[in-house]
Amino acid sequence: MKDKKLILKEAREAIKNKEYELSLKLCKQILKEESNNYMALIFFGVSLQETGQSSKALSAFQNAVEANPSNSLGWNGLINYYEKNDDKETKTELIKAYISLLNTDITEKKIIECVQKLCRLSEHGNLEEISLAIYSLLKSKKCDDVTEIATSLVNILLKEKKLPETLIPVYEEVLNIVSTNQKSVCVKYYAEYLNLLYRLNKNQELVHYAKKMHSIFQSDCISLKWICKIFNECYVETDGVSEKEEDINFYCETLAKLEFKSATAMFTKSILLIQNKKFIEAKEFLDQVVNVFPGSVHAWVLLLKCCFKLYLLSEAIHAANKIDKLLQSSDNSKHKLKKIVDVTMIEVFSRSDDEEDVKRALELYQTVDDELKSSCIYHIIRANINLKNFTQANVLLADLQNTCDNKQMVKLLIAQLLHKQEKYEEALEILQDEDVELSEWWLQVGKLHWDLGQKNKSLMPFLKATKLDATNYKCFLFLGHYYKNMNDLDKARRCYEKSFKLNTKSSEAGIELSKIYRKIKNWDANLTLLEALTAGVINKKNSWAWMQLGLHHLEQQDYDKAITNLRITIRIEENNMNCWESLADAYLAKGAYTSALKCYDKVSSVSENPLYSLLQMATIKQILGEFAEAKCDFEHILKTDPLYVPALKGMVETCLLKAREFFKNQRLGSCRDYVQCTVTHLVVAFQQRNDLGCLWKLLGDGCFLVTKLPPKYCFLTSFNIEGDKVVEANATLNKDELFNLAATCYCKSLGFLEDNCLLWHDLAVCYLSHSSSTKDRAVYEQLINKSQIITQYCTSKNPTNWQHWNLLGNIAMSLDPPNYSLAQHSFIKAVLVDNNSAVAWCNLGTLYFLLEDYKLANEAYSQAQRADPNYVSSWIGQALLAENLLHEDSMDLFRHSTQLGFHMQGALGYAHWVCKTLKESPLDAVIYSIHNMHAVPVACDVITWYTEHNPLDAAAWNMLGMLKERMGLKLGALEAFKTSLNLSNQSCRDLVQVNYGRLLATMGKYSQAIDTFTKIEAATFNSGSGLALALFKDKRYKESYETYESTLHWLSDEPHYQSDLLVALASMAYMFEGPEAAKTLLFQSIQLEKPSPWGFYATLSLGLLQDDFNLSELVLSELNVLKDRKECIEHFAILKSYFYLLKKNSKTAIRELSKIIHRHPDQASAWLTLSSLLIRLNKEKRFSKAAAKCAHIAMELGQSSMNVTKVLSLVALSFFVGGDKKSALSMAQKAIHCYPNMAENWAVFIVILLRTAKLPENRVKDVLNFARTLDTGENLTQWMQKTMFE
Repeated sequence: MKDKKLILKEAREAIKNKEYELSLKLCKQILKEESNNYMALIFFGVSLQETGQSSKALSAFQNAVEANPSNSLGWNGLINYYEKNDDKETKTELIKAYISLLNTDITEKKIIECVQKLCRLSEHGNLEEISLAIYSLLKSKKCDDVTEIATSLVNILLKEKKLPETLIPVYEEVLNIVSTNQKSVCVKYYAEYLNLLYRLNKNQELVHYAKKMHSIFQSDCISLKWICKIFNECYVETDGVSEKEEDINFYCETLAKLEFKSATAMFTKSILLIQNKKFIEAKEFLDQVVNVFPGSVHAWVLLLKCCFKLYLLSEAIHAANKIDKLLQSSDNSKHKLKKIVDVTMIEVFSRSDDEEDVKRALELYQTVDDELKSSCIYHIIRANINLKNFTQANVLLADLQNTCDNKQMVKLLIAQLLHKQEKYEEALEILQDEDVELSEWWLQVGKLHWDLGQKNKSLMPFLKATKLDATNYKCFLFLGHYYKNMNDLDKARRCYEKSFKLNTKSSEAGIELSKIYRKIKNWDANLTLLEALTAGVINKKNSWAWMQLGLHHLEQQDYDKAITNLRITIRIEENNMNCWESLADAYLAKGAYTSALKCYDKVSSVSENPLYSLLQMATIKQILGEFAEAKCDFEHILKTDPLYVPALKGMVETCLLKAREFFKNQRLGSCRDYVQCTVTHLVVAFQQRNDLGCLWKLLGDGCFLVTKLPPKYCFLTSFNIEGDKVVEANATLNKDELFNLAATCYCKSLGFLEDNCLLWHDLAVCYLSHSSSTKDRAVYEQLINKSQIITQYCTSKNPTNWQHWNLLGNIAMSLDPPNYSLAQHSFIKAVLVDNNSAVAWCNLGTLYFLLEDYKLANEAYSQAQRADPNYVSSWIGQALLAENLLHEDSMDLFRHSTQLGFHMQGALGYAHWVCKTLKESPLDAVIYSIHNMHAVPVACDVITWYTEHNPLDAAAWNMLGMLKERMGLKLGALEAFKTSLNLSNQSCRDLVQVNYGRLLATMGKYSQAIDTFTKIEAATFNSGSGLALALFKDKRYKESYETYESTLHWLSDEPHYQSDLLVALASMAYMFEGPEAAKTLLFQSIQLEKPSPWGFYATLSLGLLQDDFNLSELVLSELNVLKDRKECIEHFAILKSYFYLLKKNSKTAIRELSKIIHRHPDQASAWLTLSSLLIRLNKEKRFSKAAAKCAHIAMELGQSSMNVTKVLSLVALSFFVGGDKKSALSMAQKAIHCYPNMAENWAVFIVILLRTAKLPENRVKDVLNFARTLDTGENLTQWMQKTMFE
């Protein structure tokens, strides 16, 4: 066998030439003889790996390293193998191979390469194992330059968030190496080294290396941050500085320059400011620090101390709460801070105004160490005092007096205890020492004087307290209270501004400052203040600012913003009733009355003293026109406090408004009653306050309103004016006295409000109205002159008010003689000032109307209508203009005016046109203008109201009588005619007597009617015919005949009147002389130029009675001309049906009547006639049902045009005849329910009851007895008697 060395050489050459099979063969030869031959195993493994036999190659390399672990070739082979097989398991083995390779004899370059590869593989292996391997290599000094190795180790350790404890020293050492080596030093490694030193609590080394780092990297701020941070924390923890002030100031300023608004630099700066007693500036920096670093316990601790120094308790408590949370969540390294802040927190909590915070002070006291409890005893006493644990406080004070050397503090605590117990004088005696240099002492003295009511004495103590501690915001706050109480608003403002500057979280200072700003009208400053306070998110601590901002906007009349801010406040403070009330005020000012009402209702339901809310609720209901509810609410308030002037005033206003509403609706008695109620409450109000101009104004308005009422309502009772007092009295004040009283009230009101032009205006109106009602010429001139002088003063004082100019125009028109030029000038000025003034335009139009310039009048009235379409006077003016120009729209215009509201001229005009239309117009016009428009009842209402106001107008009473007569109100009409007759002068008395006599005759008072007609001096057709009819009704036939004849010959010129008279004479002739005489007269009647339809009716009836069918047929042919006239259809239908019935031709009668109904289906009388025919002529069920249907239609159509009182009984009778007894009984019951006074309805009901046996016999007799008491005809009476005895 060849030498092993030669074989190995050949194997190496084979591998070099990539002859791996040969190499394998050669290696196997050697390994057969020597299985542990290192080089053979190496070459064998390489060859196997290259031929794809990886598993055998791995075994070969493993055998090689086992044979010689100190040789690097085997490890390199293994590494090469593992690198080619990239998976998780091989990476672990690869790491082990690299670590083993480092322990072999390799070059420095190879070492560095291995270290770097290990660093890259560190995430796949055991970091601690890798790090310690590299660290041991670094310590072995195999390499001359360890910088790269240390850098690599630092890089892998940097990636680890939490290092094992065993690696921390390693990490520290390698960081020190890379940080101190010139080749590897950089900001990143230095910063990490400083961070590690901080975590290891090696503050001195940290500061040393930080200074060193700053000398190297002067433009980097990390080192400066660490220097300042260590300084900050050491100061907070030891309450002392660890660096010279000059040095730390240099580092702080340098850091501030390098990093804008550096929180760390600001923290350091705040410490330096605290050292110099500049707590305010220090707090500003600390606020910024905790905003940037909210997790910095040290910053919060320092802020806590700073806030406490400034007496900012709310902020100090916030800081204390934050510290407590941070300490609970932090590691034990910061728990040493707890001991530092516990004492401060106890003192802060003990001074709080919140009871829960004070209790927390006692709880915290129990947890502190015993050595700290002695320093907390003052605070615990104060906490017990604030919690009103007086017994415990006394016990602690007694112990403290025996052991404490600080006598001033003990005295102060005793004084505070007495103050809390409201023993102010005793507390002042204890604090008599004037040599005390303690701000809290003097503040307590000032507060004691203030609570004792000795506010003047409180100034000096407050000033001393402020001088001793100018950083205590409470000193300035109480000084502000003092100056505000002395009404020195400027000093108060400055004090409140200073107080608020010291404590921007003080709601009391902020509210008072805002109030002062609003009081001195400094709106911009107030808005700036409040907007700055509400810039952030709203919470319970700043909600007061949102509310004040809402109040600011409310006073500035920016109601939307006010509502928005107040609603935001309420979301945070749902139970803040002041805010709810302010929100209601904002809604009310905006006009959102429903929302305001809900808010006030909420306040009234929760508040203990809801007087204001109830008052405002009543006021809103008054504004909404709900006067009854408003009156009830005011009465409810007055039951609680009968002398509450605002409620009395509200009640008076409500009653006055209700009275005006009654006046507008013509409920005049109620109007006077409400004014009397107004006066009653005003008497009570004046007993409390007679110096209020508004009350005098209301009394004047009430008196003036009553003067507008008719004489029977124009009075007030139970009061009078004596000097400056309104007193109860038994006097009754008439119209003139009320005018004088109203003027007196307006004058007294002007005594308080002399610059109020509207009050002067009301006084002028009062004088003008008084002048128009007086009959004394001297008084008239005096009053009209006063009115004119006052109005001219108003126009000079306020020329832009159209009402003053309008009033001046009215005064000019009221002068005797009228001053048309001044009136025109004034009205034109009024419309120039306000082009939309309907009143002024209307007055100008009336002026032109009186001057007969109708074109200008029409234009002025049109402008008034455009300005206010609902202004009634403008429509009346147009109506009068149309009437004067004989225009056909007059009545429509008057009707529209009555729809808009009551006006005397409109009422008179419309009533006149209704009466005129009824008298003169054709039937079609009457149907449209009268019936369709319900003209008669409307005209009757308005003329009734007119006569209330003008009871001496005979023409109005006469029209009222005619309208009431038309409505069937005969008694009312009779009274109206009688009143008109009493008031009428000679020229129109006869006309009224005719109306009066006619109505008396209609009512059956024939003797009175005859007497009335005979008193007529100038006889007319109406008087003559009326007298003749009255005589006829009174059965004085001869006189009646003679009167008819004289009327026919002497008083009737019109042919149709003569025709009517001849018919009347014919009827009387028929009674006494027989048919022939009557026939002669009737022929004369129908032969006239305009024959009366009644002549034809009478002639046809006479022919039918005498069976003269030729005459009847002749007359019927003449009547065909009238068959389609509405007023003739009823008579034509009846007579034509009788004509065919008498000829025994019932079918033709029904057919002809049906034709008439087809032509005129709206004629109720025709339907009723057809129903009667059907029920009389046919007993079959189908005809009875048809009769019932016809009668029912007649009932529906005839409600307003005929007497339907008996139609329902006809319907019932139709059903009964047809056999439908159930329907018959139902309709009969309906008939007697609708018209229980009609005996015919009861008769039909009795018949149906008897045939259906629905009632016992005795009950039927009771019904019969009742029916007999009614007004019955002769035949019906006989039938009832017969039925009774059967």
